[in-house]
Amino acid sequence: MGGVPIGIELAKILNTNFDLLICRKLLIPWNREAGFGAVDPDGNVFIDEDFVRSLNLSKNEVEMAVKEQLIEIKRRNEFLRDNRPYPNLHGKSIVLVDDGIAAGYTMGAAIKFIKYRMAEKIFIAVPTGYSNSVDMIADYADLILCLNLRGGPWFAVADAYELWRDLTENDVRELMVRFHQK
Repeated sequence: MGGVPIGIELAKILNTNFDLLICRKLLIPWNREAGFGAVDPDGNVFIDEDFVRSLNLSKNEVEMAVKEQLIEIKRRNEFLRDNRPYPNLHGKSIVLVDDGIAAGYTMGAAIKFIKYRMAEKIFIAVPTGYSNSVDMIADYADLILCLNLRGGPWFAVADAYELWRDLTENDVRELMVRFHQK
């Protein structure tokens, strides 16, 4: 949800529409900050199978993580998007925005979701990203603009910001309402 203020400002500059695409990271049961894949609103799942094996996650644990995030996507779609269906994007250019790319799982899921809806061009704009993850998704986008590319053994999006706070769903809903009133 941290990408919403960034996306709104970009939409204002580009004088274009703005909407939310709710994809969710599949959470490691014992570390709710880290993930092993992602799921999109249509239920398409991307799983880092090698990572899942290294974590010794059971098939049941993976299925439970997917189910949990699909419920969360549905709930957030109802609250944040008024349960509107996602549009057909045939022939359109889409800019995907987030507050950063860490593992790249949710951005990868978002790219696949947009491609399925027949977008002609996919651009990604993020303030910061982990170099390995940006490289992983680079072949699937027409252009990636990442202003602060970072390497190293560990990366967290929040570490790239001087001031960081997680946005609440109420914050996001208020931002969306204000944007669409203009």
